[in-house]
Amino acid sequence: MFSKKLIFTVLFIFCLLITTSSYAGTQWKPYQFQKDERYEFKIVLDMTESEEAPGKEVIYVLEIKSVPEKEGFVELNFTTKSLIGEEELTYEKVFNLGEIIGVPLAFLIVNPMYSYIFEQVEFDVGEKIKILGLGTIKVVKKETVGGREGFVCQLFQVEGNKEELLIEWTIDPTLALPLRAKNFKDGELESFFELISYNKE
Repeated sequence: MFSKKLIFTVLFIFCLLITTSSYAGTQWKPYQFQKDERYEFKIVLDMTESEEAPGKEVIYVLEIKSVPEKEGFVELNFTTKSLIGEEELTYEKVFNLGEIIGVPLAFLIVNPMYSYIFEQVEFDVGEKIKILGLGTIKVVKKETVGGREGFVCQLFQVEGNKEELLIEWTIDPTLALPLRAKNFKDGELESFFELISYNKE
């Protein structure tokens, strides 16, 4: 008859294996939203080391709510918060997020042209795959952002004789959006999109 200690040890190891491998080998398709989700992100553009010209920062909140009285419909809410100069308070800033951040938001997160590549990537640290005509995706490590754990995936393109980091995403395959997206130019961080919090009712 097995001892209670042995049974407990086996159960503990089994649970540990499930936890560490729950996402391993899975794939991800971005923008697959679910009902009753709430995301809050920080977006920073025009990164610079100059204190006189700090990066442009925007808080973006996305909520998707069920509508019990209307089957097949959801309520979509999104809000933004940013600090701007009084002279910049124009109708473009008030009514258009694109005018606040300067580019379509999707291009900062996962460019729709790149979304297909994640269907080819297995989320295991050490995974490396070449995408014809685009570059190389490397899954380099795990990290926690906004209370969620994700895989850090880096997209490299060959410039001359060396690889250059273009974009870095931190991805939790269970969510519709990356936990973090960093965009680089000439090896320098140009902008980033980062999860502050996520909730699902």
